[in-house]
Amino acid sequence: MNKGIYIWNLAVDGKEYTTPEKLAQELKAGGFGHALIKVCDGTSKFNILRSGVDLVPLYKKALEDAGIAVWGWGYVYGSYPAGEAAVAIERIRELGLDFFVVDAESEYKGRRSQAKTYMDTLQKEVGTTIFALSSFRFPSYHPEFPWREFLDRVDMVMPQVYWEGATNAGEQLKRCVKEYKEKTVLPIAVTGAAYKSTSVTWRPTAEQIKEFHETAEELNIDQVNYWEWQCAKTIGLWQTLMALEGTEPEDTNPDYYNDDKIRAIVREEIEKILSESTAAILTDSIKMLVRDEMKVLVDALTVTLSQWAREA
Repeated sequence: MNKGIYIWNLAVDGKEYTTPEKLAQELKAGGFGHALIKVCDGTSKFNILRSGVDLVPLYKKALEDAGIAVWGWGYVYGSYPAGEAAVAIERIRELGLDFFVVDAESEYKGRRSQAKTYMDTLQKEVGTTIFALSSFRFPSYHPEFPWREFLDRVDMVMPQVYWEGATNAGEQLKRCVKEYKEKTVLPIAVTGAAYKSTSVTWRPTAEQIKEFHETAEELNIDQVNYWEWQCAKTIGLWQTLMALEGTEPEDTNPDYYNDDKIRAIVREEIEKILSESTAAILTDSIKMLVRDEMKVLVDALTVTLSQWAREA
């Protein structure tokens, strides 16, 4: 199961929370297969410092070098759908994003034409990008949301299964998946809660998060995400997320290889060599060894004969 983490802010008050290299090492150690970084908000770019430095490319490169995929996401409001699409397109192109998540929530309720305009513009300009919709956990609770306008134009859905004020994480996930399957045949990747609510006195427990994760596995969900990187650290749940089962990302940078990975590579190469023309390779190797041994014997014999000649 591919485990992902949402990242909202890479910096606060102009100061980065970490460095690209440290974040890559941290996520790799936790078995995260991808990170979802916020790249735009409405009609504005996001995670750009006041100095003008765009942090996203720096973190994207470090993460990808460590074998962790980077998805971009943006929050949309619906007031200016063409403008929101324009900035999303710009970010997708300049960052080279293969995945983009549209976070559309209450602001888009009742705005069907705006949803259509936004998604049609995205698809027309960057049709090769995979688009996902991140929205409410239970569609039945939000009939005024333009579900069809979004679902007909995205490649997958990523419902936010936040069990605020409750404890039945697994049960809510099952209901969420059931409702979405009744509306669409699109692949489903779910997002679980790892934050403290600001509206009610509530925060998920480690046990609830584990239940959510195990339920996703039972439901054969391929991708499970969590909101959110810094939130989880603030409330002491980051280690819980790191310990959850995830898909170890493919190593692409030897600097990140651990001992087990190195041994596996060596073992694989040895098996490959032995399987490809083993007899010929062994024959050549033996010949080489024989030549080396003969040379050593001849050299030794030459030295011995020289000594005998001098002594005689």
